[in-house]
Amino acid sequence: LENPDVLQDRWKADYDRELDARIAASDLIALGVVTNVRSDLDPDGKTNYRLLFTVERTLAGETELTELSLTSLDGSAGSASIRDDRAKLLQRPMVVFVKYGAGKDGASTAHFHLAMRSKTIEARVEEREARKRPSTVIVVETKN
Repeated sequence: LENPDVLQDRWKADYDRELDARIAASDLIALGVVTNVRSDLDPDGKTNYRLLFTVERTLAGETELTELSLTSLDGSAGSASIRDDRAKLLQRPMVVFVKYGAGKDGASTAHFHLAMRSKTIEARVEEREARKRPSTVIVVETKN
């Protein structure tokens, strides 16, 4: 969805709920571009997609990496979208939501979701991050 601001009523409520859940579940949220999409066949003949995401700015979480290597296995959520919209992913401003977990062999694996970059997403993430930071109030008394 290129511009979530056009949504109304139930569509907007559903989108907002899904976005809030995605933000809350993510270990890393970053702005950037997909610079490369490759596909390969695994030994079972399934097509897997490998994306190279160049990080321009981190909105939430921490990483020192300037590039993320993301893999979408055949049959996983989103693999059909990558297959069908491969060209649309390249060099377009995107937001990546990453959740780290343990793979079958215990190695770290990254589950990810890509979305078109929008002011709505950026503002929502920044608002949530601001709520996490402690704030300090300084009270200044003046006497006349």
